Amino acid sequence: MASTRKQVRDQLVTLFDADATFNLVVGYKPAVLGAVTTKILAVYTYQSRHELMSAALRNDFYSFVVDALAPRDDATSEDALDAMHEAVRSVVKANVGDTTWSHLHLEEESTASFTEISGVPYRLERHILNVKVTGS
Repeated sequence: MASTRKQVRDQLVTLFDADATFNLVVGYKPAVLGAVTTKILAVYTYQSRHELMSAALRNDFYSFVVDALAPRDDATSEDALDAMHEAVRSVVKANVGDTTWSHLHLEEESTASFTEISGVPYRLERHILNVKVTGS
């Protein structure tokens, strides 16, 4: 197993996209969302670290931002944010072991805030997902 950061991000997008909770899952931070405006999940790179254990073994550590976005409109956006939060946790829990990575860990805390994309106000909940890939 020697997955690249792109392979890991693509696999995360595939796994989250398979969950019916989300209307759109993308592997980048969106600047424009177009017609899709509800229950959006964005997975993009936060940081990377590489550790050479020996000539034949290395660990790659990748952190990804997982942003859940819901249009801001009172209680509906909070309900959508709650549903997406639980779906993110569920998908991560179900895929801790995967052929793409050695370890998958969702940080304990997420942060919720307000943002605007293309002039549309959104509720945003940011999760940090840490991935360890052991390879040669």
